[in-house]
Amino acid sequence: MSMIADDDVRSLKDIEMFFLQVLGMALSDLMKMALEGLDRVLEDKRDKSRYDLIRADDRTIETVLGQPVTFSRRYYEDLEEGGYVYLLDQAIDLEPRTRISPLLRELAIHAGISGPSYRVAAESLARVMGGTVMSHEGVRQQVLKAGDIAEALEEDLINKADGKRQVDFVFMEADGIWQHLQRETKSKVEEKMVTVHEGWEPRAGNPNEFSLRNSIMFSSHDECDEWWERTARWVYGTYDINEETVVVLGGDRASWIRKASEWFGGKAVLYQVDRFHFVRDIRRIFGKDSESYKKITSVMDVDPTGGLLMQTLVECRVHSSGKKREELDALISDLSTIPDSVCDYRVRLRAMGVDTTGLRALGAAESEVNRVSNRTKKQGRSWRLYGLSGIMAVQRAKFSRNLDTVLKRLPEASNLPTATEEEVDEVAAKAIRKVFDSYSRDTGFHPPIMDRGRTASGGMSALFHQLLNGAQFPA
Repeated sequence: MSMIADDDVRSLKDIEMFFLQVLGMALSDLMKMALEGLDRVLEDKRDKSRYDLIRADDRTIETVLGQPVTFSRRYYEDLEEGGYVYLLDQAIDLEPRTRISPLLRELAIHAGISGPSYRVAAESLARVMGGTVMSHEGVRQQVLKAGDIAEALEEDLINKADGKRQVDFVFMEADGIWQHLQRETKSKVEEKMVTVHEGWEPRAGNPNEFSLRNSIMFSSHDECDEWWERTARWVYGTYDINEETVVVLGGDRASWIRKASEWFGGKAVLYQVDRFHFVRDIRRIFGKDSESYKKITSVMDVDPTGGLLMQTLVECRVHSSGKKREELDALISDLSTIPDSVCDYRVRLRAMGVDTTGLRALGAAESEVNRVSNRTKKQGRSWRLYGLSGIMAVQRAKFSRNLDTVLKRLPEASNLPTATEEEVDEVAAKAIRKVFDSYSRDTGFHPPIMDRGRTASGGMSALFHQLLNGAQFPA
C-alpha cells in the first residue's frame, strides 16, 4: 500500500490505459500479419494465367481495437475478365474505399440508432476506442446503408409470407409522431407507426412481467391509403384471417388509424380508442376532482355498446362552458360514429362470448413512439426524408428482431485462413516483442514502480521489466 501513496507512482488509470494501448497495438499487428499472410496464400493459389501481379498497395482500416490496421495486399490485372482486382479484398468481402472494419460498422449502427444523435454516437465510440475512429457523418452513412437493406428485407418478408398462420387474436397498435424536416418542400411529416403482435407472454425468468408475442413494427410517412395497403399486405400475407379471427386495433382518434376498418373487413375490427388520451381530455375539460370527471370515467366499461358513456357525456355538458364546452362538443361528435370504442375491448369481447383469459390492456404503440421520439424528435432535431426513412427502417428491424439479419447482409469479412496453435503462439510472441520494444523506445514510458523492487511493488516491478524487455511468458 505504501507505493500507492508515493507521488511518483503512476495511478491505476495510467497502468490500465497503458495496457489498453499496448493490447490494441499488439492485436493490430497480429491482424496485419494475418491479412498479409492470407494475401500471400492467395498469391500462391491464384490462377497465374489469369491474374497478373502488378504491384502491392497499402490499405488502412479503423477497427474495434482502437488502433488503425495498415496492411499491404497485391494488385492484379484480370486477363480473362478485364480490369484490375485486389484478391485479398474480394476474399474477405472488404468493400472498396471503406475505412472501417465490419465489426466497427456494426457497433456504429447500434450506437447510431440507440443514442440521442449521430454526433453523440461518434463521441461514445471515441471514448470506448481511446480515440476518434469515425465521424458523426460516418456513423450516419452506415445507418443509412443499413436502412436500405432493412427496407429490402421487409419487402422480402412480405413477398415470401404465405398467409397460413392461424391465431385467435391479431393486435395492431398504431400511433404517429410528427417529425420536423429540413430542406424539404414541407416543414414536417407524420411518421405513422403500427405494432402488430399476437398478444402477451410472461418474460423469461419473471412471470410478473410480460412481452409481446411475435411482434413486428411497420412505419412510414406515406399517405394514409398507401400506408395501410402496405400494412395489410403483411398482415394478410402472414395470418389466415377468417370469421373466427379477432382483430383488435388500438390507437388515438386520428382519421388515418380509423381507416384500418376499410382494409380489414369493417366490423371484423374491434377498435379501441387510447384510454390515456381520452381520460386526459375529460380531466382537462372538467377537472380531475369534479363530479363530472368521476361520473364519466366510472361508466366507460359499464356498457359495451358505449351508449351509457355517450349519454353521460351529454348530461355533463351543462357543467362546461366556453372553450371547454367547445372541446366537449368536438369530443362527442368525434365519438358519435364509434361510441363503443372507449369501452375496454376485453369487456366487449366477453359480451360477445369470447374468452379473454390472458389478454391485457393495450399500450405498446405509445411506448414505441416514446422510444422513437427520444431518437428522432427531441432536442429540436430535423430530418431529410431519406435520412428519416433510413433510421426508421433500422429501428423497425431492431424492434422486429431482424437487425442481425440486416447486419449479416452488409459485406463482412470471412474465410480467414486457419492456423495451428504453434503458429499463433509464434506470431503473437513476435508481435508482442515488436510492440513493447517500439512503445518503450518511442515514448520513453518508464513507470516509477519499475524501480520499487519486487517485494515493495508486489511483483509489479518485475512484470513491467519483463514486458518492456519483450519477455515471453509460458502458456
